[in-house]
Amino acid sequence: MILNPMNNHMSFPKELMKNTSEKESVLDDLVEIFLNNIKAILGSLEKDNGNFVALHDTICQLEQLIFDAEQQTPHLASKTLAKVNPSEIACLQQAYCKWETEIEWQFAHRLMSDPEAGLDEILNYKLYKRFETLIEHEVALLSSKPQRVLFIGSGPFPISGILLSQVLNIAVDCIEQEPEVVDFSRSLIERLGLINTVRVLCAEGQQYDLANYDLIMIALLAEPKYAILRNIRKKVALNCQVLCRTSFGLRTLLYKSTPIIERIGGFIPVNQQIADHEQTISTYLLQSAKHLSCELQWQWVDQLDGNLKAQITDLINRVLQRETTIGFPSPLDDREASELLAGLDESLKSGTKYLLIAKAGDQIVAHVILTPHPLPNCAHQIEVSRLVICPSFRGTGLLTQIAQKLVLKSEILGRSLMLLDVREGTLAHALWKSWKFKEYGRLPDYAKVNGKTYAGIFMYQYVSSLRAAVFP
Repeated sequence: MILNPMNNHMSFPKELMKNTSEKESVLDDLVEIFLNNIKAILGSLEKDNGNFVALHDTICQLEQLIFDAEQQTPHLASKTLAKVNPSEIACLQQAYCKWETEIEWQFAHRLMSDPEAGLDEILNYKLYKRFETLIEHEVALLSSKPQRVLFIGSGPFPISGILLSQVLNIAVDCIEQEPEVVDFSRSLIERLGLINTVRVLCAEGQQYDLANYDLIMIALLAEPKYAILRNIRKKVALNCQVLCRTSFGLRTLLYKSTPIIERIGGFIPVNQQIADHEQTISTYLLQSAKHLSCELQWQWVDQLDGNLKAQITDLINRVLQRETTIGFPSPLDDREASELLAGLDESLKSGTKYLLIAKAGDQIVAHVILTPHPLPNCAHQIEVSRLVICPSFRGTGLLTQIAQKLVLKSEILGRSLMLLDVREGTLAHALWKSWKFKEYGRLPDYAKVNGKTYAGIFMYQYVSSLRAAVFP
């Protein structure tokens, strides 16, 4: 099929952008122009009615609008995206996915129907140059050359797997969960003479055994993304590198982003490549936080300087962006943080509290406060007052290391009974319960967040019993 070139009636005002200052009024005008163009594109998509040529023309206009806008006005994205209805974004993403998938199927069928087609023919794939550049940028992120590579979500024409094999000069496994797509892809790979370098398997990324791979790549359209990442977190070797495709800025109008860092525990972003010019896909390079958790630096702190206060505030606020179980309904403002940490600093200096921090490099990734009971008759008691763990380090075994440190500190302080309280039904509740902490009290009106009431569970465990549970 010969596709019509894109129409030129829709574009971003480049001359205006070249003369743009940072004045809000000018930026607002540019946002309005962009949004009007998006409305026009959405209207065109409604009229396409399954006509792929019309869809292609509309998608080309959408791409060019985004490329021009981001190149000329870098500050446009945040103000624009906040004003686009989520349902409109979903419509654009769905249309773009449909377009890209159809482009892929059309080209793959053309290769299969041409008995003369060889490997050189893939150069004619409409998106070939984009994927070639993308793979080059992704491989450049790697800290070492992999020996076994898995690509999750390869589709009917596994262009990423083919290019990876060529660039790295190794065999690449691809998995795809739809059997008919796998059968077609295998036939295509055989037609291209690549059966010894690219293998396509029928499997689901959220369940597949990943233990033998040292590089795993996740396609941007591979779903369910979070389940796939959880499977990777649980099953990969510690030294495995993970490349997870995503999108940033205005390109989130084309593809869903993957905000994995704060939503899925177990990974640390160590590098990234961000799409620019006419590229559409960005990529995170992720490392297992479990690997880093084995190399953490631990310290009991007896006072807080400005740097520690800033890092602790940053950690608390990163946690509060996704949950409210550490006592605050939302991230702390400067006043709240200052008051909280000033009080903690005084308690540390007076010896009424003890603060343990865990650092990965220069960043605090966990902290916990121990509070000995002040009364003589209760001098055997010590309370875990607050425990905060960076979301990226959840599920890495870090909590076991923390529990070990708490046992040792409690023994040094001569405390034999450990107390804590948690919100009922949380992961923290389940974890402490798994270490045989027993319930001694329940408060139905424990916390109120956004008008909802949560029950609290008060728990205890003897330090000697906890030692037996957390030490090998």
